[in-house]
Amino acid sequence: MSLLLLVVSALHILILILLFVATLDKSWWTLPGKESLNLWHDCTWNNDNKTWACSNVSENGEG
Repeated sequence: MSLLLLVVSALHILILILLFVATLDKSWWTLPGKESLNLWHDCTWNNDNKTWACSNVSENGEG
């Protein structure tokens, strides 16, 4: 019975690790207005020099 508990716990930890890795890989969302959202950065498109201007979410007071 304890082996079953150990296997189920290990499976849950593995799933949490996989979800975290998938979130890191797919953390960008691009909106139609040339604005991008990220879990850790807030980015906007700069038309003058055609680059992204990003800042940390914690610098924006959101986190």
